Amino acid sequence: MLRPPNSPAPWPGASSHPCARCGEPTGGILPGDLCAACAGLLERRASRLGRWTALGTSLGLGVYLALTLRSAAPAWAGTARTLALVAVGAWYLLTYRIAKQVALQWLREQRSPRSAPPSS
Repeated sequence: MLRPPNSPAPWPGASSHPCARCGEPTGGILPGDLCAACAGLLERRASRLGRWTALGTSLGLGVYLALTLRSAAPAWAGTARTLALVAVGAWYLLTYRIAKQVALQWLREQRSPRSAPPSS
């Protein structure tokens, strides 16, 4: 029997599966997948964690380079500062991307509130 035309699935006759996080029946997702709202929420949380991680490590690298480059020869001080600024910027971008992906994987692997074992 075909499903009614108001089915939440994107194609007729398809079944919907509950979101692994919120339990909302959503058409077009695999069992154990997240709905669009939950996936967006996890993406935002991972971005926030990635930004803070990248900011903290970049500040640490910037302080280290500022202290280290004080001993640079005066003729090369401008070039050294410019190179340090570029290095800190590249460090921030790379760290952000890596930390965001790690946070996204970690958040996805965490137990959802629905599947938590009952407390005894």
